[in-house]
Amino acid sequence: MKNIEKLKKFLNILKKEIGFSFKIDDFDNRVKLQKYVFISKYFGFDHNYNYNLYLRDPYSSDLSNDYYNNSLDMKESNNSLKMNIVPFFISNYE
Repeated sequence: MKNIEKLKKFLNILKKEIGFSFKIDDFDNRVKLQKYVFISKYFGFDHNYNYNLYLRDPYSSDLSNDYYNNSLDMKESNNSLKMNIVPFFISNYE
């Protein structure tokens, strides 16, 4: 499966599970997506994006190219699916 197909599925999971709707014109969304994809590798998401440390932590130019060149934009949001994932991680790693 190509990275872009994996990325589209991952974006759908993010939208469903934590209410993250990727908006390509939102700088903070692009930074969050870079971090979500970077961290997801440690949870079993097998992608081939290479990362370097950049101004705002890990950055993949390949990932950036994928979302710009493929017009990935998940503008519709389902707020009823939002949950706060941070307490889950904090409580399990204290």
